[in-house]
Amino acid sequence: MAAVPAAGSAVAAALRASGEIMLNANDSALIEQAIVTAEKGTRSEIMICVLRASSVDRGIAGIVAMMAAGLVLALLPGFQPEADIWLQSGLSAAIGLAVFLLVDRFDLGLKLLPGSLTARHSRRAARTVFLDHDLDSTPERNAVLLFVSHAERYVEILADRGLAAEVPQERWAKVIAAFRETARRKGVAHAAADAVVHIGAICAEKFPAVADNPDLRPNRPITE
Repeated sequence: MAAVPAAGSAVAAALRASGEIMLNANDSALIEQAIVTAEKGTRSEIMICVLRASSVDRGIAGIVAMMAAGLVLALLPGFQPEADIWLQSGLSAAIGLAVFLLVDRFDLGLKLLPGSLTARHSRRAARTVFLDHDLDSTPERNAVLLFVSHAERYVEILADRGLAAEVPQERWAKVIAAFRETARRKGVAHAAADAVVHIGAICAEKFPAVADNPDLRPNRPITE
């Protein structure tokens, strides 16, 4: 398996932003154009990944739903003793399904998990995206990924070893801090586009563009 970027090249922070961050067509176009512009000044490859969640919490959603259904089935006879078993079972199933959809839709199950566990899932997901999109195999090993996972409020920058050797992690930390602040004020799409500008400037310092500067990776943000 290809090597994962060195731990020292990754800087992570909790993303304390509110609201949905799923990218629509305009959001994706905004980020894509920012990447195209930034890469004109550098030989590095820049990619952005924005996921709704990087952990799977449907198991927890199912457990909570079954507990809700069981509670309704246990308590309903006390409130509606005349209700027959079919009505009780149907109402119990309906409430269980509603609870499952609610917990799953708003990722409430993740909020029941320890923060260290969800962060570990997000870190693993970021590295999977990095490797799956061949960011570890550019000629100069100078690709960089900005990874965002909404449900876990997680953001991380992964730089491949060639770039990581040139850029101290404190500089990536500043990019993440700026991202979080912009995300609060303007939303994730604008925050990601602004982060691309900063990332591009850092990359251009260390790996400036040359006459032959092919675009080796797609520029459209990854959303799944």
